Amino acid sequence: MSPRLTSETPELGELHWVATDMVPPSLAEDWTPPARAQKALPSVSMDVPLLDTDERYMLLPESNGPTPPDDSRCLPAQFRAQVARTPDAVAVEDETLTYAQLDAASDALAWHLREHGVDRDVRVGLCVERPTRMVVAMLGVLKAGGAFVPLDPDCPREQLAAMMEDSRARVLVTESRLVQYLPTDGVCTVLLDSEDAFELDVMGPPRAGTTLDAPAYVLYASGASGRPQGVMVTHRSVADFFSAMDSRVGAAPVGTWLAVSRICFDSSVLELLWTLVRGFRVAGAPHPRQPGLSACARAAAALP
Repeated sequence: MSPRLTSETPELGELHWVATDMVPPSLAEDWTPPARAQKALPSVSMDVPLLDTDERYMLLPESNGPTPPDDSRCLPAQFRAQVARTPDAVAVEDETLTYAQLDAASDALAWHLREHGVDRDVRVGLCVERPTRMVVAMLGVLKAGGAFVPLDPDCPREQLAAMMEDSRARVLVTESRLVQYLPTDGVCTVLLDSEDAFELDVMGPPRAGTTLDAPAYVLYASGASGRPQGVMVTHRSVADFFSAMDSRVGAAPVGTWLAVSRICFDSSVLELLWTLVRGFRVAGAPHPRQPGLSACARAAAALP
């Protein structure tokens, strides 16, 4: 770079930011940025995404190489097979979603979870009360390749934190009104009542390559020592359970199934997932938060 080129060449004005420690002192003293380069650059909003949907897809793991399809007995594959059979049938009555709509919503959530690092064998804390959002969240986690960890908001925060720590959950899926009861330190929180969770609704079904030996969910119960004891349930165990239910129920006509179990109970998998992979219409009311011991303790702590 010659001193003669600086003042006579306005198009080089943008070079005035070059670090002076890379230029000889004698040359740096002669450098005078042209007036055109002194104009303030326009401010850029940090809310504007730098990548569009297609570019963000290119950064996701499965875009870098072929991923085998889910095993046909795994939950995501079983649900997609049912969607293909009855796309227009009502799947969940709470917000009246058809099977096709439930499939699309859980696909979009799965892509959003992928952007936050959810992949095969990744645990995801799950605390949801509305039945439709609960089903969308369960399927979304499974389609992303992860395993959900059911959390009861009425449990003490310390117990929930122990579950998250023991399961090594890196993401928490919940609703805005429940965040105050949950341990959110050190994890990425995804809110189901936020539009951001479903913005990737044009990318189709994700490919997770789920196998029968991959974990589907981790269920916790209070142990004798007071510390929660977790049991990891694989897709193989769920598939065998579903086959046993098929043998028990037989060729009973498909109708409406009333779901009454909370997500922290193993029976919720029967009422919310076996029903959906077999074509039922799931109905269930949100569970009101009862003033149990943990709620009473929070109320007492709030008193002056």
